[in-house]
Amino acid sequence: MRIDIGSDHRGYDLKCRIVRHLGERGCEVIDHGCDSAQSADYPDHGLAAARAVAEHPGSLGIVICSNGIGMSMVANKVRGIRAALCVNEAMASQSRRHNDANVLVLGADNASVDDNLKVLNAWLEASFEGGRHARRVAKITEAEGQRRRSMESDCIFCKIVAGEIPAEKVFEDDEIVGFKDINPAAPFHALLIPKTHIETLNDLGPEHVDLMGRIVLAAQKVAAEEGLETGYRLVANCLRDAGQEVFHIHVHLLGGRRLTWPPG
Repeated sequence: MRIDIGSDHRGYDLKCRIVRHLGERGCEVIDHGCDSAQSADYPDHGLAAARAVAEHPGSLGIVICSNGIGMSMVANKVRGIRAALCVNEAMASQSRRHNDANVLVLGADNASVDDNLKVLNAWLEASFEGGRHARRVAKITEAEGQRRRSMESDCIFCKIVAGEIPAEKVFEDDEIVGFKDINPAAPFHALLIPKTHIETLNDLGPEHVDLMGRIVLAAQKVAAEEGLETGYRLVANCLRDAGQEVFHIHVHLLGGRRLTWPPG
């Protein structure tokens, strides 16, 4: 059984004990950090573990912080994840049997190490019962899909991809489209976007490595076609404080003049 695990600094000691315990049970353990008891941000390691579970159907995950609340919030942001914060064996077992939880959330301060290990064992030894519970879990999955479809239907870039809004395209293939910015900040200013709706750079995972590489290669091709021989700049903003206005990831390709630093 593959288990992806992550913690912040408050959950680090418990995580180390759980990694040893899982090894003794013969599990394949993928540790997504943190790597010491020094201060660490729980979203970094919780997202890494949760995304890995989502990418490997049939695998399970464990995320740990001080009380489990932050990690619960983080893990459940990942599509396909059903993370359950459990503080006793009954909750752990039922989260698997009734809710098909694929990520267990533990709070290092909620119980002793031994009691947390009992919670873990109860979770691992339970399995989804299906039946009426499958119908209910399916409704959770459908709601998740509806939310995503709603975001896409409101996204101006998704509408450009769908052809509902016109744009002056400079590039297009099966995964990427590029078009000129309607408010150019340079003589040549285009945007390159994935056709798949991904809100921010923070929502990228290992499965998107090839996609982002292809966006860079697309920018290279467009720059050559537009005669930007003396140089060009690629800019990707993440979240509002960095200047992201449309929440569909996009890379700005700017050129045609000398670009100074710092920008903005």
